[in-house]
Amino acid sequence: MYALDETLLGGSYVFVAMATGTRCIPAASRCPKGSTVHDGHAEVLARRVFNRWLLEEIENCRNGERSLIFLKDGDRPPCLRDGVSFELLISALPCGDASIVEQQGRKRGRTGAKVVPRDDPARLPEAGDVENQDCSQARGVVRRKPGKGSPTSSVSCSDKILKWNLLGFQGCLMLPLIQEPLYFSKIIALTSDECETPVNVDTAASRSMQRALWERACNLKEYLEGSIFVRQTSPRFTAISVNAAVLEEHGLVASSTRKVSPGISSMWWAKASKDWKSKRLDYISHIPKGDKNYCEVIVGKTGVKMGFQKSATGPPVCSKACSRISRASMRDLVQQMYESRDETLNSGIIPHDELKLSVSPEYMEVWNKLRQPGSTLSNWICKS
Repeated sequence: MYALDETLLGGSYVFVAMATGTRCIPAASRCPKGSTVHDGHAEVLARRVFNRWLLEEIENCRNGERSLIFLKDGDRPPCLRDGVSFELLISALPCGDASIVEQQGRKRGRTGAKVVPRDDPARLPEAGDVENQDCSQARGVVRRKPGKGSPTSSVSCSDKILKWNLLGFQGCLMLPLIQEPLYFSKIIALTSDECETPVNVDTAASRSMQRALWERACNLKEYLEGSIFVRQTSPRFTAISVNAAVLEEHGLVASSTRKVSPGISSMWWAKASKDWKSKRLDYISHIPKGDKNYCEVIVGKTGVKMGFQKSATGPPVCSKACSRISRASMRDLVQQMYESRDETLNSGIIPHDELKLSVSPEYMEVWNKLRQPGSTLSNWICKS
């Protein structure tokens, strides 16, 4: 769940996007063209929704229209307004390293995410793989998303958020469209007051997020020096304990009367700053009249919109089944924006990584350095 802090509006918060989801597509079922949503965890989906909203804000600014967060700067890309910051609110600690909470010298938290082997990151986990025989959890390592079914090739939310904190949550393709990377100023996680480890501000869970989502990359900061990815301030991390009854009432945890779905589907919602229907970027359809918000439900096991089926091989059976936040849809939208600047983005010809390298070589250069052998992120799973 994401929020935008616009201090120009009297210090108020503008709620931008949210998502739910806990399921990922197995590695064997990935769509090479990116027309399905592979990672269905809420944090990843919400970030994609937020980036779609940012693309509209960029387009509004470039067209001389009012943007809530960007200002036009001559022939240069739009710049962020003074006083604007971004915050992320999560209903639980992110899966992976941040879920390992150490209290009084003992690691009390558990994560179902699987450690990615350094010798062969591409190898899928096997039934006999056990992290530690004593059931403790190694800290600071890249993990694969948790799950009981066929393994996925998506890394844990803790690892992805760490990457966003280093290189910005806007990603590679959007970076040339703005003047500088965009970062979260604060990340907040909610936990139940009945959980095994009591959580409050400046307690074990807050320290766990600080370690997993920022401090474990301290040895990588040297690779950011001299680049646009040098942050002026460090992100803040807060874990807030919420009464279990409140979480149950809002459907955030399972209860005796309500069972939480295991992530069969995911939903996202975004707040439009002006109008989702843009003359140049008509990428939102079937919106009720007078409604500037958009919802979408994605079937977690297929990665396509609810009501459609994924073909046995290749992309979904029709373009309408493709989610608005799938990699293919986001890439096509960015391509329209590049073409409007008389630039060419050959997204249908070259592989995705080559596409990113041609668009933002500085981003890819730094990202490759961060994954050098022996570094914290060296066993990151690379996908085509």
